[in-house]
Amino acid sequence: MFYKLCDFDAFSLKDEDLALSEATSGVAQVPASCSGMPAGHGFVVGEDGECVYSFSSAVDFNGIAEDASDDDTDYVGFTLDFESDQACGEDGGKFKIKLSASCGSDEVWAMGAEDDCSSTIEYTGPKGCREYSVKFLQFTEILTPYFGALMIFAGLLMVFMGAKLVLAIFGAGVFFCLAFFLFSTFYNVILPTTTPVWAYAIVGIVSVVTAGYAS
Repeated sequence: MFYKLCDFDAFSLKDEDLALSEATSGVAQVPASCSGMPAGHGFVVGEDGECVYSFSSAVDFNGIAEDASDDDTDYVGFTLDFESDQACGEDGGKFKIKLSASCGSDEVWAMGAEDDCSSTIEYTGPKGCREYSVKFLQFTEILTPYFGALMIFAGLLMVFMGAKLVLAIFGAGVFFCLAFFLFSTFYNVILPTTTPVWAYAIVGIVSVVTAGYAS
């Protein structure tokens, strides 16, 4: 399951995007008071215009299953759980924001507050849809009856030809490591988030060819 999360920035939205209530509003720019807080995913600003919470820690990503009882189910969206760097409330807990994104043709935003130390943002629209999906379990189920025979064959191969396969195994390790490194570097660092899928396919092919030559 592949979601292009980099296109999804919940903290750069305008008031009209979120349909905010009268008691809640967005800001046109980050206040200067936020400069003393850790830079990260975003900030929560109080009614006085001063920064209250920052969010720089790791974000929990969870898929929304179409059928929770199916181990090989598709996903119809995802949730992102943010936790503040600062304490909230007398018990010393954190301020939490749950962003829920579901697939839909039209963009709809909604916000709500569960209590003083938590808030929810619900989104329905194209950015909640998966880019593509591959069900791996259906392939493993096909191969399951043959795993025993494959393991026996691989064992016999190593017994009689193990010494001759050392270089091949080393080359395979180089191939997979380099291909993964090249593609992940282009995907996460070099290419912009607006890069089309066909460009990623070209990068993947180039990465595989380069890794194959190196191995």
